[in-house]
Amino acid sequence: GIMKPFMGDYLHRHTATEIRATTLSLQSSVSNLVSIIALAGFGFLMGYVSLLNSFVLLGIVMLVGGMSCYVFYRKKIE
Repeated sequence: GIMKPFMGDYLHRHTATEIRATTLSLQSSVSNLVSIIALAGFGFLMGYVSLLNSFVLLGIVMLVGGMSCYVFYRKKIE
C-alpha cells in the first residue's frame, strides 16, 4: 500500500547489503500475513454485523492504530 515506498527506502538506506534481500523478504512476508489476518477478521466480523457497522469499526481501529503509531513515533524522535 502507501507505506511500501517509504519502508523500502528506509530499509535500503539502513540495512547492510549482505542482509538486505532477507530483510525485504521478511518485511514482505510479515506484511502479507498481517493483511491475511486483517481481511479474515473483517470477513468474520461482517458475518455478525452489517457491512456499514463493519466499516465503522474498521475506521475506528485504523484511527486508534494510526494515533498509537504517531504517538510512539513522536516519542522515539524526541
